[in-house]
Amino acid sequence: MKIFAYCTAPARESVVQALGVVPFTSPPWTAKTFDPAMLIGYDLMYFRLHQARILSSLWLGEKKDGGWIAALRVEQLKGLDLGSPIVVIANCFGDEGPFVPAFYRAGARSVIAAPGPNFAAGNAVIGTDLLVKWLIRGLRLGLNVKRALTVAKARLVATAWRGSDRDALQFKIMEV
Repeated sequence: MKIFAYCTAPARESVVQALGVVPFTSPPWTAKTFDPAMLIGYDLMYFRLHQARILSSLWLGEKKDGGWIAALRVEQLKGLDLGSPIVVIANCFGDEGPFVPAFYRAGARSVIAAPGPNFAAGNAVIGTDLLVKWLIRGLRLGLNVKRALTVAKARLVATAWRGSDRDALQFKIMEV
């Protein structure tokens, strides 16, 4: 399984632990330096950036020099043929705005996201990172995406005393 990840710089270590791949991070990557062609050819894509409700067509990296960094713009997905990856959007309010339909138009087989602030940590595999870790394990065992997500969420029930894991139980396959 070929996995792509793009996250904020502080999330790097937990994303590496959860997914087993080194992610692109913002910073140093920005919407200006990120080539959307880099998204082509993956089986699973994991995004853990920032998204504000008022700027839903723009995902943000971590603050730098007092201001937010633009990490990815929805326009960058236009005209892409991604194949048929599973896309997990772990950003806050990831179920809102134009990115979900844009990923489906670009060929995503499934887009998984959730409402509200999606909690995780930079130094521990909890919340959304733990969910995607178990999702990947299920997919590698040959489960379809719906069943793999169900199994991943069942795993989170055991640690639902953590707010971040309870929050991750809200993730679902989005429909357009």
